[in-house]
Amino acid sequence: MNIGNGPYANANMACYDPSNNHIVYLSIIGYDGTIKVITKEVNKRNSVYIERMGSFSTVSKSYEIIKTKDQESDYSHAVIYKKDEIYENSSKEEVLNAYVFVELADDFRISETVYNNADIPQQLLDRIYDKIYAHTPVPAIPEWMDYITRSLVNAGCIRELRVFKPDGVDFKVYKLNVKFSTLFNIVSRGLSERIISINNTYTPSEEMQAVTGLDSYLNSFTPILAQIIQDSFTPKFIPGQDEYSERLQDFDDYATYKGLSMYEAQKAVVQATANNLDKNNVSFIIGEMGVGSFIAVLGGNI
Repeated sequence: MNIGNGPYANANMACYDPSNNHIVYLSIIGYDGTIKVITKEVNKRNSVYIERMGSFSTVSKSYEIIKTKDQESDYSHAVIYKKDEIYENSSKEEVLNAYVFVELADDFRISETVYNNADIPQQLLDRIYDKIYAHTPVPAIPEWMDYITRSLVNAGCIRELRVFKPDGVDFKVYKLNVKFSTLFNIVSRGLSERIISINNTYTPSEEMQAVTGLDSYLNSFTPILAQIIQDSFTPKFIPGQDEYSERLQDFDDYATYKGLSMYEAQKAVVQATANNLDKNNVSFIIGEMGVGSFIAVLGGNI
């Protein structure tokens, strides 16, 4: 396979979306230099040719890439897959478009499974739950996923895509394309018809019956919400608990030597920024004029 007019690499697995001809998944092997060129070009709007499959296209800035190099040779392996997206359709409704990658046997057919009311593999239910939980505001819990998944299949919102792969490899790709409103209606119907429940009950709790709006909801559940937020957002640096890096200490010594002494709060911001930049491409430092954001920006690049 190749992208644009670039060099060729070996594609041992591939999948595309027939609705738009976009590449959804690629597993490629080749010389390290070749793989670098391909992974650079894939996130541009480009043409892709795959032998015995045909010609396809990529979408700008729409792919995640996992690349590994064989330390004992000049070869590298890259896995390229399409990111999930949320968009508005022509009716201004929000839609989730995601691709689910899962290890399942070739003979598994989700449509037949749903039609025959057979068991859906738990790993597939878990993958679909992860997509819904991460990208939509619709309330869902893992216990509901068998019902939700069957409803999505019956509504045509989950479709299996063809994967070109070696024989004997257990791997399937599913396209999940669903409006937020459709998901909400599925959950609402399940609760109203008592197909699904909350903690095995169909009766609202006294706390929820007392909620009449956003203000009463926040007043009732502030401690729980605060704990959830605290558990979900771990600080990049905790003063008094985490240690400053050697790089920051060197920077602080040099800044002091040049007449710029940092307060402890500024040092904490610098260390948190540096820690974040070790894993991410962007950090935002937001503060009023005079709090020392300039030196924090300088130090954050250590």
